[in-house]
Amino acid sequence: MPLKCLREGLPVYSFDCEADAAWEALRLANASNSRLSMPCCGAGVVLRTSKLGTRHFAHARRGPCATAPESAQHLLAKRAIVEGLRRTDWSVATEQPGESPGHGSWIADVFAAQGRKKVAIEVQWSRQVDEETRRRQARYAAAGVRGLWLFRQHDFPVAKDCPAFRLVLDDEGQGFTVKLPSPSYSPSWMRPGEREDPRYWQQSIELSRFVEGALSGRLRFAPALGMTMPVEVLSSSMDRWLMVRTPNDAMLTLPGLALA
Repeated sequence: MPLKCLREGLPVYSFDCEADAAWEALRLANASNSRLSMPCCGAGVVLRTSKLGTRHFAHARRGPCATAPESAQHLLAKRAIVEGLRRTDWSVATEQPGESPGHGSWIADVFAAQGRKKVAIEVQWSRQVDEETRRRQARYAAAGVRGLWLFRQHDFPVAKDCPAFRLVLDDEGQGFTVKLPSPSYSPSWMRPGEREDPRYWQQSIELSRFVEGALSGRLRFAPALGMTMPVEVLSSSMDRWLMVRTPNDAMLTLPGLALA
C-alpha cells in the first residue's frame, strides 16, 4: 500500500492530491483510462484511504506480486515524514528504489535529497534485530546514502553511524512522537516495565517536526561526557596456590587465600 504509483512511468504521489476534489478527480481519471500502475509489479491501481485517514494506492488485483502490504500506522508515519520534509529545501520521494554495489537493491520508505546529499528514512513498525538493521544500514552506505531509523520497539542500536530513534503512536492513533534516547539509555538493562521510564528518553518531538529539524542541521550525535551507566559486578571464588622453594631446592605448593 504505497503512497506512490506510476502514470506512464512517472511518479504520482497521494500527498499531492490532498484536496478531496483532486483525489476524486484522480480516481475518476483512473477509472476511465486505467493509466495508473503499481511501481512494484505494474499491476493496476485502486485509490484507497486507510483506517487512520492516509490516502494511498493499492493493487486492483493482487496477483503474484510478493510485495508485503504496509500497516495503516506505517502509512501514516510516512505521510508525516513527507510533511516535515516539505518544510525544508530537500526534495522528497517515497518508496524510492536504489542499488548498492555489492549489496543488492533496496527501497527506501522515504528518500530525501539535497544536491549530493541523500538520506533514506525507514519506519520500522515491525520488530527488527540489530544485525539486520546494521546490514541494511551498510547497504545504504554502499550507495552513498545515510540511513535514519524510526523504531516502534524500545531497544535498538544507538551509534553515530546508525542514527535510530523511537517512534510512538499517540493514544488517539492520529499522530506520532519521536523519543530521543537519553545518556542513561541501555537496551540490555531496560525491563519491559521500564520502557517508558523518563530516565531513558531525553526528548519527545512530534514526528514531522523531528524530521524537519533533523534534515535542517539541528540533530547532533553528542554522547555526554562523564555520563553514568548501570554496571553489574559479578564475583566468584577460586583457590590460589603458592609455589615455595625450600632450602634444599624442593618445590612445595601451598594453598593460599581465596580471591573474590
